[in-house]
Amino acid sequence: MTDHPCKGLGKAATNAFEAIAVNHQPHCSKVTLQRLLERGLIAREDRLMHFRDGLPPCRIAGYFVPLPVHYQWCTWASEQFGE
Repeated sequence: MTDHPCKGLGKAATNAFEAIAVNHQPHCSKVTLQRLLERGLIAREDRLMHFRDGLPPCRIAGYFVPLPVHYQWCTWASEQFGE
C-alpha cells in the first residue's frame, strides 16, 4: 500500500494539500502552508494578476503539488477505490 503524502500531518494540512492537488484555493493558516512547503509536498509560484483598469499588475502567491508527490497521491487514491 502506498502512503498518503501527508501521512503524519494533521487534518488541516491534509485538507490544504488535497485542495491544492485539485487546483483549488486552500483555506488554511500560513503555518499550515509553511509546513507543507518545508516537507516538499507543495511548491509556491508567484503569479501576476493583470487588471483592465490601468493599474499595475498585482503579485499573488499560488501553490501547486510537484509531479512526483502528485503521482504518489494519485496512486494512494487509486488504492482507496472500493474500500
